[in-house]
Amino acid sequence: MSQTPDQAAINDLVQRLRAKQAPKNAQGNGHAKTSTGTSCPSDSEVLEKLFGESKGQKWREVYGGNWQPYYDSQSDADAAIAHKLAFWTDRDAGQMERIMQGSGLARDKWNSRRGGNTWLGDEIAQAIKDTPEGYRWIKLRSRSRYLGDLGMSNEDDNDLKHSIQALSFSGREKPAPRQCVVDNCIWVGHAASWFGEGGVAKSLLAMHLGLTVAEVSRSYWMAFAVKTVPVLYLDFELDADEQHRRALDLAAGMELKAIPENFYYLSVAMMPPVQAFMVAAEECRRLGIGLVIVDSVGFALGGDAESAKDVLDFYRACIQPLKDAGASPLLIDHQAKIIKGEKYSDKQAFGSVYKTNAVRSSFQIRGDHEQGEITATFTHKKNNFGWKERDFSLKVVFGEGKTTVERLEAPVPNPDREPSKKERVLEAVGELERATAEMVAKATGIGLQTVRNSISELLSEGALRDTGDKQGRSRIVVTHYQPTKGTGTGTTQEEASCPHGTPLDCPCDECDVDARFGGGK
Repeated sequence: MSQTPDQAAINDLVQRLRAKQAPKNAQGNGHAKTSTGTSCPSDSEVLEKLFGESKGQKWREVYGGNWQPYYDSQSDADAAIAHKLAFWTDRDAGQMERIMQGSGLARDKWNSRRGGNTWLGDEIAQAIKDTPEGYRWIKLRSRSRYLGDLGMSNEDDNDLKHSIQALSFSGREKPAPRQCVVDNCIWVGHAASWFGEGGVAKSLLAMHLGLTVAEVSRSYWMAFAVKTVPVLYLDFELDADEQHRRALDLAAGMELKAIPENFYYLSVAMMPPVQAFMVAAEECRRLGIGLVIVDSVGFALGGDAESAKDVLDFYRACIQPLKDAGASPLLIDHQAKIIKGEKYSDKQAFGSVYKTNAVRSSFQIRGDHEQGEITATFTHKKNNFGWKERDFSLKVVFGEGKTTVERLEAPVPNPDREPSKKERVLEAVGELERATAEMVAKATGIGLQTVRNSISELLSEGALRDTGDKQGRSRIVVTHYQPTKGTGTGTTQEEASCPHGTPLDCPCDECDVDARFGGGK
């Protein structure tokens, strides 16, 4: 498979950091020990500490096998790495051997016998002997417990007291307004998810979104304003060639001259999840990634999706590092198969409810198939920081060397149910653009008091906004939603229009898109 120079460099980094199973058992070598620390760090956590030192780049290169610029012999490099690991593993011989065997320094000499031990075993034993005290790893078992309940020494208690402290909001500077990567859909610094059954074009549409966000000439994706940032497509399923084909076809359908330079791809399908995300987080920092698309959670999780512990560990150990690196994760996920008596719209992402709880915005995607086409309908199931967007449908058309994506004027109706009266009220306000309760009641045939109650609820939920104007004694309300015209291939800010025929960044109360990005009037 051909590779770009950038992908080859990434693959080289993957090989350096990929841990291998130690061929010899540490207990059998006679140099294993019980760690004196308060928790057992993972191999990737140990490497993060080592590479995070002030001379971290040196240790990264030495660990990867490039020892010549720093040492006269590889044996000197082996000893140096062993001594560093003795400290960061808190003198855990078994973990030291496992990490070293996964490095670019590994060689047959390490496994040669020396009496009852191996050459590497002797090096590790000497490093432990020369390191009287290792790094003390602290792990909180529960935020609600007192420090004394953690079973830590006084020294650990003091470290913890200094590292975790309560703060007062009084006099604290007001935080900046929340920002979005995709307006009201993907919030900066927070995880979002798309989920649905297989074959509904989730991954393809996520790539289409990524290309739009990475392209400096595009300001909108399917009528949603976007922030232009570098994008990383983190792939746990396919390979670079297949995804490259998809990207080329989508770029052609978007009428782009080429795939945006700031759209990056990283294949980690063959890596253990924690190490894969460690590499991804490092790439996010190096490239200044603002949006990382994780395709898909089912392959990336590496545990039991129905286990709350495994899901929470995944978000803490894998997703949090992406956010710490400055990226906003979009997680592509599957939902459980529908069994008799269940409805599609009632399903959630497959597994523990914490999959839903751990993200701030979530869309369910339903697909309808025709020859050469897929219509994907998005339903906003959750939004912690804004309102739930109305359903919208995207038509994907597959052509020769070109894949187009277009937003339909109206969403495909949900076959599971009829719209509620509140949903009918919201739809009527959108069609009327500016409406009173009386106007909605007349348009829908719903009782006036029911309409008023629905409008009050929709205002409280953020789906409607009060303009401050009145017609007689009735207030005039509008929706937050944007028009859908001209969004098939992605539009520039100048091409899109608000309900008044002016650009979407116009300063009127109804079109204050800038305010929703943290600017505003």
